Amino acid sequence: MNLNKNVAEVLEALDRAKVHVPQDWEYLSTDENVMSQVIEMEYMPKPLSDHLGVSKELFPASTQLEDDEIKIIVEKILDVWAVYHYLADLPEGLPIRITYETLLSVWDETVSCFPVGNFHFDFYEMELEQYVNHRNQGST
Repeated sequence: MNLNKNVAEVLEALDRAKVHVPQDWEYLSTDENVMSQVIEMEYMPKPLSDHLGVSKELFPASTQLEDDEIKIIVEKILDVWAVYHYLADLPEGLPIRITYETLLSVWDETVSCFPVGNFHFDFYEMELEQYVNHRNQGST
């Protein structure tokens, strides 16, 4: 598959984000002053885009992308998020375009970064669930 230039740029930026995952802070130092600085710099709340080092503006609008391109980007986003211990709780059966837009809707939200455990983005909003339920009822 020949990806459009914008999609390739997004995928490259997301690959670079995986390299910048903060190390498990317990192994960085035994010095308490160093530890508190590391925790403040790496794990304190800041926009998700800052943690990942990927600006939301880099992502093309869903209307500029084919479904297969969106699917590739969504899979890469979820892969990168998992490395950072972020999980997206999305309704099953959500169309890929809405999934893409939903993931990007939190791109600039302020979140912490966790060396262990997970941070869940809960996307089980009534609107999304109603959309999926309505769509499923229409197909039966």
